[in-house]
Order: sequence, then C-alpha cells, then structure tokens
Amino acid sequence: MELTYWYKASLLRFRRTDLRIEDIENTYGFSLPPVFRSFVLTFDDLRGDIYRDAEGNFQTLTYFEYHARLLGGRNLMFENFIELENMFKYCKNSDVWEENEAIPITSHSHGGTILLGLSGDKTDKLFYEYGNGLQFIEETVYSFVKRLNCVIDYDGDTSRLYKNWGEDFWRVREQMK
Repeated sequence: MELTYWYKASLLRFRRTDLRIEDIENTYGFSLPPVFRSFVLTFDDLRGDIYRDAEGNFQTLTYFEYHARLLGGRNLMFENFIELENMFKYCKNSDVWEENEAIPITSHSHGGTILLGLSGDKTDKLFYEYGNGLQFIEETVYSFVKRLNCVIDYDGDTSRLYKNWGEDFWRVREQMK
C-alpha cells in the first residue's frame, strides 16, 4: 500500500540570510525579473525531502505536483527549485531556453522543467518545456506556488521516519525484533 499525503504549498520558509543576487547576475550577465526577484529575496528555496534507506542510499521522500490547467490538467511534477546560481548556469543547456530568454527554475529526474521568462512579453511568466517548445502555464511564481501540492510518497510506515538534530534528511528507524 502506497501512503501519500497532500499538502498545499505551505512549505515556504522566509529567508534568514541575505542573498547577493547582483553578484550572481553580474557573473552570468542576466537580471532576474522583478516578481521572481522579490520571491527569491523573501523565501528560501523550495526543496523536497529525502531519506536514507536501510542500505544507506538517499531516496526521494517528497515531490511537488502542479496540475497545469492550461495544459489540460497535466501533472508537472518536480523535486526542487533549482538553486539560484544553477538557474543561470544551466540556462544555456537548451537552444529553446536560450532562444526564448528563459531559465529553468525546477528540477526533476524525469526531465522536463518549469522555466522563468526573463525579458519582453515573457518577463516573470512561467513556462513548461519537455521537448515541445515553451508552453505558458502561469503569470508569476506566486500564482504557481499557490497551486502546488507537496506529496509525501513513502511505501513504509511513516512513524518510523525521524531526523537527527542538525541533519537535513530523514532516516528510517529499524524495527524492533
């Protein structure tokens, strides 16, 4: 039996440290659009959780779902927002991204990504791309996050999951015999 919980995207945490966006923008020669800039200055990265299994391997514990109403309700799953500097680093990984002046903001092991428009009529708009060119999905990152669901997808007994102080991943408690 698969155990899945749904949460509205209330996983955002206010940023506790200053972010030097200008340094990153100067390094890569891009500027973040104003709405997305306000988002990353206000909130930490949206990250899914991982756990260490009995063999010591890290596994995905949570992922995010976004049902794109403009794409017929298609589920655009992803695991994390990409770290800001990597958004700029990876923007030249695809001709479609570069031609449309868009940068990837999410990552998922299956491929496909959510992109942020950087200029012109695409500024601050979000798009989906998975080999079909850019497809518009939302006006801003805020409207996108508002419609996210976090899925905890773990086949085991969730009461056995725990975190040690200072660790950023979950562990699975061994069963008593």
